[in-house]
Amino acid sequence: HASTTAAYTFHVPSAHKPWHWAFTSCNGTTDDAVAVKSGGISVMWRDVLARHKASPLHLAVGGGDQIYNDAVFSGPLLGSFDKASTDAETAERLAAPLTEAMRREMEQYYLAHYCLHFAEDAFSAALASVPQLSTWDDHDIFDGYGSYSDQLQASPVIRGVFGAAKAFYLLFQCHTTEARMQDDGMFGGSTNQLVQLGGDTALLLLDTRMQRTLNQVVAPPVYDKMSELLSALPPSTSHVVVVTGVPVLYPKLPVEKLLSTIGSFVAGTNPIAILSQKTGLAQLVNSRFGQPEILDDLADHWNARSHQDERDRLLRMLLKVASDQRVRVSLLAGDVHVAGCASLFTVDTNTHPGIDQDIVRLQAACPANEDVGYVMQVRKFWPTCVWGIP
Repeated sequence: HASTTAAYTFHVPSAHKPWHWAFTSCNGTTDDAVAVKSGGISVMWRDVLARHKASPLHLAVGGGDQIYNDAVFSGPLLGSFDKASTDAETAERLAAPLTEAMRREMEQYYLAHYCLHFAEDAFSAALASVPQLSTWDDHDIFDGYGSYSDQLQASPVIRGVFGAAKAFYLLFQCHTTEARMQDDGMFGGSTNQLVQLGGDTALLLLDTRMQRTLNQVVAPPVYDKMSELLSALPPSTSHVVVVTGVPVLYPKLPVEKLLSTIGSFVAGTNPIAILSQKTGLAQLVNSRFGQPEILDDLADHWNARSHQDERDRLLRMLLKVASDQRVRVSLLAGDVHVAGCASLFTVDTNTHPGIDQDIVRLQAACPANEDVGYVMQVRKFWPTCVWGIP
C-alpha cells in the first residue's frame, strides 16, 4: 500500500520581533463523561488552530497537566492501589514491594496513554505545527502527587510510578532524558527552565512537582539559582513571565483544617474512626490513600499553611527582580479549572504613598474540564483577597 505523509509548517519570528504565543493548562479530564459532554480537548484545540491560521503562533506553553495519567492505578497489578480508606490499607500499600511486572505495567501504561492522547485529532495537529514548551503538574504523574505523606511518597510502588511518569514526561513533553536534562538547559536538579523569547521576554518555567513534599514546593537551592539566572538576563529584557502549575496568588479556601479532621475520623485509629469504618460511614467520603480526595488539591496550593513562607519568599524575590532590573513580572498558572486574574503590589510608605512595583497573575481555564463547583462558591465567599508579605 502506498503511504502518505502529511506536511506541516511552523513559524519563527524574526530576531527583533515580539513572539506570539499561547498558554494552556489541564489538557484532559479525569472523567470520561465530562469529556463526552464537553467534546473533549479537540474542541478547544480546533479554536487554537483557527487562531493560529489567522495569526501564526510561535510557541504554545503548557502550564501542567498536559495529560491526565490518573488511570495508572487501573491496571491488573495496580488496580485500586490508590483506594485505601483505612490506616491498615494504607500501611499495606506503603509496605508493598515494587515488582518488575509492576514496573512494566507502569511503563506500558504511560507509553500507551501518551501515544493515544498526543494523537487526538486537533491536538496532534497543533503539536505538529506549533512548537511546545511545558512544565508539569500532578496529573502528568497522577492526581495529587507530591501532596501526600512523606511515607507514601517514599514507598517503593509510588517511587516506581513517579520514575515511569518522569521518563515519559521528559521524552514526550521535553524531548530529553534524565541523563541529558542539565545539558538541555534544565537546572536545580529538576526540570526548571529559563528561556528567552526574542530580546524582550524571559520565560521561567518552574518545576513544582519533582521536589514537592507536604512542606516544600521546590527545593531551597532552586531559589538561589533562579535569582542568579534572573539577575543575568540580557539588558534588552523588559518582561519576565513565570509559569507555575498552581496559582501563586489565589484565595485561601477555609476548609483545609475541616477536611484534615474528617480524614482523621474516617481513616484513623481513634474510636470514631473505627466505628465509621465498621459501619461503612467511611466509604461515604471519597478518599485516596486514606485522606479525603480533595485534600491533596488544597495541600497543593501556595497558600496552604505549610507553603505560605515559601510563597512569600518567591514573591519577595520576584518583586526584587522587578525593582532592581526595572522589568515587568507576570505569573501564569492553571490547575484550578477556571480563568482568573490577580495582582500583587508594594506600597512605598517611606517616600510617598502609591504603587511602587506590581506583579500581575493570569490564570488559564482548561480545554475540556468543567468549572469546579467550589470555585464558584469562592467567587461568592471571597471576591477580593488581600494579604501582606512581611
